Amino acid sequence: MTYNELNEYILNYLENDKTNSAIMLTGAWGTGKSYYIENTLKPYIKDHKKDCIIISLYGLSELSEISKSLYIEAKLKKHLNFYNKLKSKIKNSEEGVILAKTIMKGATSYFGIDLTLSEKSIQKLYDSVDFKNRLIVLEDVERTSIDIIELLGYVNSLVEQDNVKVLLVCNEQEIIETKDENNRSKNLRNPEEIRAQFDIVYYYVKERRNERKTDRKNSIEYSDITNRYLKAKEKTVSDTIVFENDLNNTIFTVIDKFNNEILSGFSNQDVIDQLLSQYIKEKFNLRTFIFACQKTVNIFDYLKTNNITDEDFYKNIFFSIVYFSFYVKTAGNIPEWSGDEYCSSVFSSSYYPLYYFCYLYIKNQTMVAENIDNIVKHFTKNKLLFSGVEYHNNDISILEYYSLYSKDTVLNSLDSLIETLHNSTVPFSYYGKIIKAVVHFHELFDYDYTEIKELMKNWVSKHAEDIDLNYKFGIIDDVFDENALNEECKAFLTELKNVILDNSKKDCIDFDYNPDSINVFSNEISNKENLFADGKGFLSKLDNDKLFNMMKECNARQLYELYSIFLRVYRHGERELYGFDDIELKRRYSIDLESLKILVIKIDEYASSYSGDEIIGEWYIRICDNLNRVISVLQSEE
Repeated sequence: MTYNELNEYILNYLENDKTNSAIMLTGAWGTGKSYYIENTLKPYIKDHKKDCIIISLYGLSELSEISKSLYIEAKLKKHLNFYNKLKSKIKNSEEGVILAKTIMKGATSYFGIDLTLSEKSIQKLYDSVDFKNRLIVLEDVERTSIDIIELLGYVNSLVEQDNVKVLLVCNEQEIIETKDENNRSKNLRNPEEIRAQFDIVYYYVKERRNERKTDRKNSIEYSDITNRYLKAKEKTVSDTIVFENDLNNTIFTVIDKFNNEILSGFSNQDVIDQLLSQYIKEKFNLRTFIFACQKTVNIFDYLKTNNITDEDFYKNIFFSIVYFSFYVKTAGNIPEWSGDEYCSSVFSSSYYPLYYFCYLYIKNQTMVAENIDNIVKHFTKNKLLFSGVEYHNNDISILEYYSLYSKDTVLNSLDSLIETLHNSTVPFSYYGKIIKAVVHFHELFDYDYTEIKELMKNWVSKHAEDIDLNYKFGIIDDVFDENALNEECKAFLTELKNVILDNSKKDCIDFDYNPDSINVFSNEISNKENLFADGKGFLSKLDNDKLFNMMKECNARQLYELYSIFLRVYRHGERELYGFDDIELKRRYSIDLESLKILVIKIDEYASSYSGDEIIGEWYIRICDNLNRVISVLQSEE
């Protein structure tokens, strides 16, 4: 059912149902049942001149507490503005339940009503309330401490004797148990055993299939408690509706409620369609999404003073936090950081990597974005080169799915693409699709792609230092089935690779050996591994003595920055993450072996007699340890 259909069904139940029975809305936790009731159903009922009384059974242990809550909601709530405001802030938690009871006690005392009376007296108060044209919604049925059979008996009394219309809201799967499975669902929800869960689930699914084959009539055998529950439910509940979350509607509503100008800019169908990847659809949890929006808005507010105008940057933050929040929800904990100094696609996606300062805010509730300008520059470069955000180009789409169009349409798209390559840019990660298309068109109808090739070569020559052939260029190769890659495509790729190599090589590195310049130097060489891909090394291009003398003048932060440079340049053993391993490290940096040994000896001797700041002394040791690991790889025989 859509939300509109569900609204109409419930309204018809309220106005016309003669069965003297309740109805049930069931769905998994976090799918948005309560949100739908409060934000969609309740206003709809009100628009039709009816009333909706919503009671959470969470934390209630006596039936009389339900009557108290109904009485307060029906009689007193409309007179208590402070009650409404506070109640809206109460969450389903132990503290929330205590606060709710405190509010009720204060409210009733204010009006001189004593709800510490006997159950008989409470019942008289309850009986004084007219529930005509009112829908009673009892939420969190599976979370109450009241015995489920007693609760259904209470509801049955409401609907049969008092002719009250009742909607029960629950996750019924948490109520129903099969024999010998009482603890099974709890075991499967252990967040630290997510990977093992698949094996457990598969085992029981297979077991159930075998049972059905053996005895289809008795494939599911319920526990005694469940059988009692089902019998009581049959008498009390006429219809059970499985809740289906309208994700689009829910997401629009949540975003609008935050009333944030930047976040509201993403409240359109195109953006939501991009956000709702299959992963999000499968894992969707409303509370998790609201959490992600809250963290996003907090970060947006923090960034207001930085005059950042790139909407794609804000979109990247929003999407990556949503993805990461669902990642954390699935994993059950916040994992250790896995990425570079700027961002990680491990916790989000390649299109929307999670930035480190966002990760720290979610993990530690502290904002650490001192170098926000560098972060924005990193994002802008990534978007330019590798499409850090999803890139939409109708011409490329037509070329990719050319078989759905006429030849004239394809030729028009090629002309338009040439204009785009002249006037702006196409992200480097999309070059593979273009190469594949134009080479095929050359074979199919003798299309001359010389101009496109020259434009692409001109572009990569300008950005050669930012392109890592061993990692980023692999994106292009991934477009093709390598076994089916024809010679013309290979030749095209080779030409581009040669342009990148020719324009990225440098015989020396510009550095003034000033401690204050280390951060600038680090940014200069960041993600420019092709500066050293020619086998001429890194440290060999620097003046060893000047570098060591500079280190003696560095403070702790500057030594950290230098340590980070060595760590990034001489990274190894992580082909999957970084694009090259120990073999590649030796190919690139074997020439640095002697320079590394000399620098380590100098630092080690200086550190052994150093008597200054202990933290600085510790950095000398860390740098030596790191460089010694590199040396051990470079001089290994394997």
